[in-house]
Amino acid sequence: MSPFIAHVCLYQLLSVQQVNEARARVQELKAFMEQLRVERALTGMLDKGGDNPQEADPDEERTKAQIDKEKSRYKQNFDKLRELKKEIDHLKMMVEMSRERLQKDFEQWYSSMLKQKAAMVRSEGDGGQKKAGTKKEAVELSKTAVNVGGDKQGSSSGRGVPLTGDKDADAEIMAFYKARESLMK
Repeated sequence: MSPFIAHVCLYQLLSVQQVNEARARVQELKAFMEQLRVERALTGMLDKGGDNPQEADPDEERTKAQIDKEKSRYKQNFDKLRELKKEIDHLKMMVEMSRERLQKDFEQWYSSMLKQKAAMVRSEGDGGQKKAGTKKEAVELSKTAVNVGGDKQGSSSGRGVPLTGDKDADAEIMAFYKARESLMK
């Protein structure tokens, strides 16, 4: 995962926490306001002759203002999350498209390298300058051919992975196809 995507995901996580905190705070304030109303009702029943049982309680008014403030905070953070989700989805799509393009480009390059080497082997063989093992190399190249679509034919590795005969290059090719297989799962 790229550092930018990781940063966006971290920001999203923080926003989720803020949304959850705001929602929990609204619930706490609502419970507190209900408790104030119950207490006020009980006090009013005891007084039975109170001046105006419906007059506004300053604690209740402050609690209502806090609830409105928390609801606003919740909505802002939720909207941020919605935008972040769109951005993350877009970034994931771009990464996937780039990965597929890289895969396709590599397979095209590899195929052209195999064709180029096969042509060199054929031209050396046709020029009367047969080297020891030229036919063997041509057979190996034909076994390891890869078409542009990514379908592999034959292999000296037994796993269907084309090899070149160069130990370092073969190790890198094997690592590439192993990583590709794990991504495809």
